[in-house]
Amino acid sequence: MLLPRLLTNLVLCAVLALVAFAKPEPIHAAEPVDAPSFELPEWETGENVRLACFAGEIVVLDFFAYWCAPCKRASVEVEAGIQKFYAGKKGNPHGVPVRVVAVNIEKDNPKQTAQFIKQTGMKFVLNDFNGTLLAKLGGAATPFVVILDGTRATKDAPDFRVLYRNAGFEGTKKLLQVIDAIKPPKTVSANGLREQSAAIEKASGAPTTHKAEASFDALAASDIQVFGGTLSYGQKKGGREWKLSFTHNSINEDYEPFKRFDFLGFPEKVHADYNGGQAPTECVSCSSRQVSRFSWPSTV
Repeated sequence: MLLPRLLTNLVLCAVLALVAFAKPEPIHAAEPVDAPSFELPEWETGENVRLACFAGEIVVLDFFAYWCAPCKRASVEVEAGIQKFYAGKKGNPHGVPVRVVAVNIEKDNPKQTAQFIKQTGMKFVLNDFNGTLLAKLGGAATPFVVILDGTRATKDAPDFRVLYRNAGFEGTKKLLQVIDAIKPPKTVSANGLREQSAAIEKASGAPTTHKAEASFDALAASDIQVFGGTLSYGQKKGGREWKLSFTHNSINEDYEPFKRFDFLGFPEKVHADYNGGQAPTECVSCSSRQVSRFSWPSTV
């Protein structure tokens, strides 16, 4: 009777030890630690983004993978209850901007990841394929949420502090409590008065990403040629995105009917050019989208 009970206790202790090792103790505002610096590629463009780009902001890191079922609920609530909430209020109660950065740890099956990003409404996503940043922050599984205080940071001195981290999702209420308590640091001026530090950079939001595309199509036969081409360029910064595209289509026809088989045909020569463009702009924070289209046909 004692041996089975002893074995059961040993197995239970082993399981508890593994759980305690895999899930780091949550960090709270009273015990901040220095955040590791990072440089990760952006999901769509591949441009590297450094932690220093978020100087002066509160950064919420949302680690996820498309196959993680709890991640979907967590990411949806973080995007809606944190990103959109503070964007509408222009920062936390003390005026500090808040930025949600989703971090994807899954390299395979990018189509499923893209679908996950679309379904959850993520607006800014970085890739941490080898899990280096996740491990540096003490994470071992997803969802994993981290809050960084960057109010003391500048682009030249990225002094970020980890105020909160948790394996699993405790809900937005807990995150709101931590974020709302963060205040900009104060310094003593030359005349001894306490005032807001002028050393903190004014947060400019997420870095600007650029994207250029070109596509061409052509069809040629003995008496007709058709050509189509599109050039586009766009920028994305935080909740604002714009894109400008130009389209050119050309038709050339020099038809001479073969009388032996085409009794009703007649010679025809046509040259036509069609040009058009589109300039959509989107503002995520104010939930608006505007699209301007323009075209000018020219026929010879």
